[in-house]
Amino acid sequence: MKKNIILLSAIFLIASIVSDGCKKKDPLIDDGSSALDNELFQCSKDTIGFSWYKFNDTILSRGLGSGHYLPKLRTRYNALASNYLDVNGKVIVGTIFPEGSLIVKELFDSTNTLIHYAVMRKSSESAFADKYGWVWGVYRVAGNYLEVSVSTKGIDCVGCHSGISGNIDLTTMHYSHP
Repeated sequence: MKKNIILLSAIFLIASIVSDGCKKKDPLIDDGSSALDNELFQCSKDTIGFSWYKFNDTILSRGLGSGHYLPKLRTRYNALASNYLDVNGKVIVGTIFPEGSLIVKELFDSTNTLIHYAVMRKSSESAFADKYGWVWGVYRVAGNYLEVSVSTKGIDCVGCHSGISGNIDLTTMHYSHP
């Protein structure tokens, strides 16, 4: 009886080890992007120290060429990025934002309910940065917060942002809302 218990315990232990080794790994955990997504989501919720586009927090209708499906938005810049806004609160032409710049576009539905944060942070050394040095993410305000992970390297964002003639370091508010 003791031999059977020991044998069964050994079989169970081996089966557990093999089973754990064969589990499909979650790429959001393995590549570190879930921690960065969570960090950017948390930063998106904080408005302290940010400046609004044109220094005005009015919710605007979606602009020309927007790839976002939600009809309304407003955009804000962290303290570092705000240093590159002119006296009218617009991004200075020719600006290349420094490392650590964070830009948050708040996306609203037709009833002015905040639905998503679309975020870009200049972080050239990040494994998730695009070739321009930006890390991109889109987060739902409620529920399961992840809409577009940083792990995509902005593939859903860069095409539109780089495709607008005259974009300023991939920012487009001056084009969409002159």
